[in-house]
Amino acid sequence: SVTEINGQPYLRHLRAMFMEEGCEKCHAILGYQKGDMRGATGLNLPFSPYLERLSQTRFNLIATHSTLWLVVLLGIIWAARIARHQQRVRKRTQGEMEQKHRAVEESPVGVIITDTEGVMEYVNPASVKIHGYHNAHELVGQITRIFKSGHTPKETYKKMWANLKKGHPWEGEILNKR
Repeated sequence: SVTEINGQPYLRHLRAMFMEEGCEKCHAILGYQKGDMRGATGLNLPFSPYLERLSQTRFNLIATHSTLWLVVLLGIIWAARIARHQQRVRKRTQGEMEQKHRAVEESPVGVIITDTEGVMEYVNPASVKIHGYHNAHELVGQITRIFKSGHTPKETYKKMWANLKKGHPWEGEILNKR
């Protein structure tokens, strides 16, 4: 138990002492028999150092947890700002892509996008009309050789495909057929 001694807290511990074998030689004269309580020993420990240590531990625990909560909260705020920024960038980019898509769709110039083997992946409406087809589905998946008329020099095709395979744009005229 904790008690005050001279105004200071002390932890007090009492332990009862019972008669055991071997104690009778000295204490039997007092009339104690085996198993009788013959007294107690006491220990008084100053409790102030423990309370100070406990107070410091509480302070450290509160400071550590508060710092951890603050770091986590700042991380959440930072992540939310990044997410909002990325969402704005994504919306702006999507708007730009839609604008460019509309420009290609509405262009009077024929546009055909192919893979590196010449298979058409996209054909705009002007290109469909120029080549005399009814819709883009008739051309997508076809190889651009279907337009070959025999009137364009082979050297023109070689230059065109050399540029396109390197990822460079190509601009020129090809006499195609339908």
